[in-house]
Amino acid sequence: MPEEARQGRPVHLRVVLTYYDPYIDMRHGALFVHDATGSIFIRVPLRPILDIKPGDELDVVARSGSGDYAPILQDAAIDVIGHGHLPENPVAVTVPQMLFAEMDGQWVEVEGLVHAVQVVGKNVVFELATKEGRLMCTTLVEPGKDYDGLVDAIVRIRGNEAPEFNRNRQLVGAHLYFASLEQVRVVNPAPANPYDTAPQEISKLLQYVPGMELPRRKHVRGRVTLKWPGRLLCVQEGTDGLCVATTETAPVAEGAWVDLLGFPAIVDYRPTLVNATYRVASGAPAEVNARTIDSAEAFSGTDDAALVTMEGELAGVDRTDGDEVLLLMSGHSLISAILAKEGESGPGAEWKEGSRLRVTGICRVTANDQETSTGEGGMRVKSVEILLRSVGDVEVLQTPSWWTGLHTLLVLGIVCLLATAAIAWVVVLREQVAQQTQMLRESEEQLRHAAQHDTLTGLANRALMDDRIVMALAMAQREQCILGLLLVDLDRFKEVNDTLGHQAGDRLLCQVAGRLKDAVRASDMVARMGGDEFIVLLPKLKAVQDAETIAQNIVAAIQKPFPMGLAEIRIGASVGVCTYPAAGLTMERLMHHVDLAMYRAKAEGQSGYTVYAGEMNSAAKAL
Repeated sequence: MPEEARQGRPVHLRVVLTYYDPYIDMRHGALFVHDATGSIFIRVPLRPILDIKPGDELDVVARSGSGDYAPILQDAAIDVIGHGHLPENPVAVTVPQMLFAEMDGQWVEVEGLVHAVQVVGKNVVFELATKEGRLMCTTLVEPGKDYDGLVDAIVRIRGNEAPEFNRNRQLVGAHLYFASLEQVRVVNPAPANPYDTAPQEISKLLQYVPGMELPRRKHVRGRVTLKWPGRLLCVQEGTDGLCVATTETAPVAEGAWVDLLGFPAIVDYRPTLVNATYRVASGAPAEVNARTIDSAEAFSGTDDAALVTMEGELAGVDRTDGDEVLLLMSGHSLISAILAKEGESGPGAEWKEGSRLRVTGICRVTANDQETSTGEGGMRVKSVEILLRSVGDVEVLQTPSWWTGLHTLLVLGIVCLLATAAIAWVVVLREQVAQQTQMLRESEEQLRHAAQHDTLTGLANRALMDDRIVMALAMAQREQCILGLLLVDLDRFKEVNDTLGHQAGDRLLCQVAGRLKDAVRASDMVARMGGDEFIVLLPKLKAVQDAETIAQNIVAAIQKPFPMGLAEIRIGASVGVCTYPAAGLTMERLMHHVDLAMYRAKAEGQSGYTVYAGEMNSAAKAL
């Protein structure tokens, strides 16, 4: 029981070592052992690295501890008393079963399809897709091993279950630690050359097939209709279109044939490919003809991901999130035409509201979650976007007449003023009303600003940042783009307060706020979380590495001396970095993970940054 474990009771075990990793946690080594009654985690020092390996028989004298989630062993004295093999009796489990409390640390076996393999420092992380959900499996790097060859293979992996949890000791997920590739049994190998397999028709992705198992990696061929490098690639085969999120930036011309490889998945109620890669196929590029549709056809959903042309009246332009969004009234519907900032031609002319436009791009529909989930099963469309390739995809058919309602009123006002001076007092009265209205608006704006901003630095506060993160996550999910979070904690700030006083500390915080805003992009947002901690929201990143570049800029900016009267103050900043979707799909997971990354940056030495990696959840476990 946790209460007894906290008392540090002495424990003597004879066990088999199933996993040892001296690198995955910045505070201590991770070690799992097993006997006939089960398995348990042992916290051991980082150094010296123990001369032990999986399969060794150990004599362990230790004390119990509460751990961060469940009881563990600590203060262990370990002796090798023999050399054997790993247990042959793993418990076959599913992902949901791994979330049971009694499975903490146990020796288990999981079957699934390898979707991706990523090397992170001295570890390798497998993304395993199972019928019940996704699971991350971690092992130590073995030099010379072919990990990529396991992508798209069905495997069974033996290892120790490890929980994922929050600061309240609540279980939020699970993952697996396995000793080596010897614990991976290939049930069904991946195709030797997946590009040699026959292409799958786009229209048949995720169609009903009796007895269908886990969907293996599919090969799709089509002509490129849109490319946003490092963000999105759309192709079309006949009248059927497909858009996939991809971090690849290899150049490819519009109209060129490409081969796509990826795993079929459902994202936002639409079929797509995840973990996708592509290569240019043989065949000369050719223009893909766009189909002309109206708003009713767009909202039917039949042209989703296809190249289309439609007309509408410009109701407004939104540039607040970096992309240029043209709001078009087509029929009785409002449609967004999006020109990405990554586009080859960049933002275009100042289109006038009221202009009649013809736009050409990729039709993307968003599902109405409630109506779709409560209906008979067919997807119901909530909104439509047209993804533009360049400024050339916008054609002005008709500009608005000068005789707008506003201009007509102005002319009538001039005529009235010339006709009689008797109404001059009306103009004066109108001016007074306008001034009072403006004063009221300014007062309201000041109150709203005070409620959403930090009174000392003028930066956004936690409440406003939480709201913007939720909005940015919704947009990132809709557009399948990358979002970043940076958590900035000042180094040696307490020394400033202790030696120079809190007034000097406040002046320093204001200077830090200014440098943070200068170090990020215009589309980014900086907020003060409290004390000497700041958070930075990075929407619509081209690549994960962009978040690291901004973190480097922040560290460099804070390292420069700060003027304080006749003296200079030198401090630093420890920065945690995490990105969506790699580090989490919700604000709570991202905030938790960026916090872990910041603390690792703090521990690894001041004035630096650390990018969140999946093992940090387990690293926090033994505290």
